[in-house]
Amino acid sequence: ATTEIYTLSLHDALPIYLNAVYFLDSQNGWAVGDGGTILKTTNGGQAWSLYTIPSQADLLDVFFYDAQYGWAVGDNATFAKTTNGGASWQVSQIDPSYEALTGVSFDVDSTGDPRYGLVVGASGGIFRTLNNGSTWSVRKFQTANPLHAVVAVSPLDWSSSDFNNYAVGPGGTFMYCWYKDYIPSVLNGQPDMKALDFLDDQIGWVVGDDGIIRETNDGAMNWDVHDVRPFDLEAVQVLSDN
Repeated sequence: ATTEIYTLSLHDALPIYLNAVYFLDSQNGWAVGDGGTILKTTNGGQAWSLYTIPSQADLLDVFFYDAQYGWAVGDNATFAKTTNGGASWQVSQIDPSYEALTGVSFDVDSTGDPRYGLVVGASGGIFRTLNNGSTWSVRKFQTANPLHAVVAVSPLDWSSSDFNNYAVGPGGTFMYCWYKDYIPSVLNGQPDMKALDFLDDQIGWVVGDDGIIRETNDGAMNWDVHDVRPFDLEAVQVLSDN
């Protein structure tokens, strides 16, 4: 469906909640929220274009690989994708149990196109696609609480033994992909983790409740506590190693 676009200023108020934001660089970013809301800025947030898509689902996360390829996920297993910079969106439901989807990440495969993707859900579902969301495989991680975020560092074959894909969740849960499955571990002293981002398969950050920030430089084998803030942290994005 073709997207309707409205322009908003920085100070315009929206009668909905925004749930996630993703920036490609200092100027170009996207935000998503309740009722299928998608916003785009090309000037660092000074003005936003409001996109309407063929869904009223609350959108909980958004990710863009470049200026053209983007994805959003949300309630009722909603999965939305664009291949033309948001000019149009295709919306589908990837989980027959209609699990709320809370995190999405994509990376390029051997063809050089961003077709390899991971999505996590509120009931512990981890969904994997090799064809930009046309079909999905699913694994379930048993948890009473939602997984919050996922990052696809590289298109890992389930039979590989490399630590290249990560997810986070409640109680300090950190999961890495290892030999056909996601293996959970717990970062001691880390409360619920809400977000993560990796620059490559070695350098990454996680944040969460109680303001704890952790960094790894060896592919999640070891973590350093960088800073502690007196408030919960909900998001993190790594743009460079500086």
